[in-house]
Amino acid sequence: MSRLLSLLLPLALVLSACDEEVALIQPLGVDVLFQNPPTQVDILLVVDDSCSMQDEQDKLSEGFDAFVEFFDVADVDYQIGVTTTDMQAPTARGRLVGAQGQRIIRRETPDADEVFRTNVRVGIDGSPFERGFDAAEAALTDHIDGHNLGFLRDDALLSIIFVSDEEDASISPVNTMVNQFRQLKGERERDAFNASVLTGIDPETGEPADCGGRSPETPNVGASAGARYHDLALQTGGVAASICEDEFNDIVGRMGLAS
Repeated sequence: MSRLLSLLLPLALVLSACDEEVALIQPLGVDVLFQNPPTQVDILLVVDDSCSMQDEQDKLSEGFDAFVEFFDVADVDYQIGVTTTDMQAPTARGRLVGAQGQRIIRRETPDADEVFRTNVRVGIDGSPFERGFDAAEAALTDHIDGHNLGFLRDDALLSIIFVSDEEDASISPVNTMVNQFRQLKGERERDAFNASVLTGIDPETGEPADCGGRSPETPNVGASAGARYHDLALQTGGVAASICEDEFNDIVGRMGLAS
């Protein structure tokens, strides 16, 4: 059993509202019971493509194995799509990135780890006004019957993961966005959605804060406090972590488990 699962197995008990329990794995001779995991999960990554995000995209690109580890153990049918925070470029605005046939990463996708690495490296030429919430909404509404066709499935749980070193600049209040995202799964399935964030958070306190040396004198270093992103994760039961950490493998593993 991997180090990641050894650390995180106890957390899995809270991930599902199903009544049936199954023995999934037995570390150190102790029975660990899991609530039945979901059978389908759609994960949308919204990655900041502004000029200060090269290093963060590179670190994120190395986290595929950790991200899908729990899905593989639990035999979850996952789909992963990537879009950007850019709501200005006509080719962006919530459209999934990737070549035709490579926009949605599935268990059966050939060389899925390489496709993930390519897709999350979204570039650094995007708008400096990062509108992550708006981009996620557009990806799941405006383009869901066109460019993003096949991504959002009726019976799948929905998890959105935002990765940005700047605060969200969307206009709508956080509570409004929470309700809009939940409505995508229907009134009776509001708990079938969560959001996780990798943004400006103090690694020590876990609270929104400038980090990594960000200051008015060094606006392209580190990250600015991501209070709106943090609030969204808090309200929906997702993971909120600091984008100023040296590496992301453990963090994206936690996000995959929360999904």
